[in-house]
Amino acid sequence: MRRYETIVIIDPDVTEKEREVIFERSQKIIEEGKGKVIELDKWGSKKLAYLVRKKSTGFYLRIDFCCDNNEVIKKLETSFKHDEQVMKFLTVKLSDNFDVNDIDNIVKKAKEEESGTEEVTSTTETKEEVKEEGN
Repeated sequence: MRRYETIVIIDPDVTEKEREVIFERSQKIIEEGKGKVIELDKWGSKKLAYLVRKKSTGFYLRIDFCCDNNEVIKKLETSFKHDEQVMKFLTVKLSDNFDVNDIDNIVKKAKEEESGTEEVTSTTETKEEVKEEGN
């Protein structure tokens, strides 16, 4: 299977309920094409680098998924093109040979990295506190 990542920018004026419809439709298209959604990451509202449709902000969504069929990508992108609530989107292929069984390992590594980052931060804070006490 191939692994893909799609970033979607949704109109900031769209309600949460309408955004959920877009999320569910995207998942449905991928799953109907015998693909698998690895992660659906809602980044939230962010400032755009330039105006898009006279808007300075947009709601960002990242979809990490895998599939064998190129038709899935075409259907997904066609659905975004026809949806007026979607301002922009971009799909990128991350890997040609992706084993679906590796998904659990990827999720575990991500969780470990998050907890590892927190430990490094707390260690750094401790060193700074020691320096302050020494002065």
